[in-house]
Amino acid sequence: MSTPNFNITKVMDKYDLPLMVQSDSMLYEYIMEEKPNEDDIDVDTFYFEVNNGFDCLTEDIEANFDELKSELEIFSIELVSGHYTGIQFKIDTADLYFDYLDIDKYEWNEEELWTYFKADTVEEAKDRINNELKLIREFLESMKDYGFRPLNCDGVFSNGEAIYSWADM
Repeated sequence: MSTPNFNITKVMDKYDLPLMVQSDSMLYEYIMEEKPNEDDIDVDTFYFEVNNGFDCLTEDIEANFDELKSELEIFSIELVSGHYTGIQFKIDTADLYFDYLDIDKYEWNEEELWTYFKADTVEEAKDRINNELKLIREFLESMKDYGFRPLNCDGVFSNGEAIYSWADM
C-alpha cells in the first residue's frame, strides 16, 4: 500500500504505539454486514459513513472509545480520516504536555509536577504516563476484534509519499 495519508505522530513513534487502521474495503465489508440489503444504504450515506468512520462503528466501540478518552489526561486519541482512504486512530499528547514527555530532561519542582502530571514525584509522573500508555495499547488491541489492523510504515520519501505494509497480527 503506497499512500501519504496516514499520520504517525511523534508520540506513536516514541512509545512504539501501533498505527491501527481500517481500509475502505474493510469499512465496506462492515457496512454491508450491518446493512446487507443494498436498498438500505444509498451512495451518499455510504460515502459519509466511509469518510467519517464513526458511523461505521458499533455503539460498543464508541462507548469504549469515549470511556478511554475520558480517562486520558496526558495523551489524546482520535479516530481520524486517512484523507484518501480508510480511517486510523491518532495518538498524541494533550496540548499542554507536548514538550514534557521526556521528563528526565527537565528538573521539576512539586508545583510543576502537579500542574502537568497530577503527580508529587517524577516517578509518579512516569507511572501516570505508563498507565495511560497501557490503557491505549489495550484499547488498540481490542480494536482488532472490530476489523482494525496494525500497519507498518516501511519508508517515507522526500515528497511525503509513504510505503506501508500490514503488520503481523
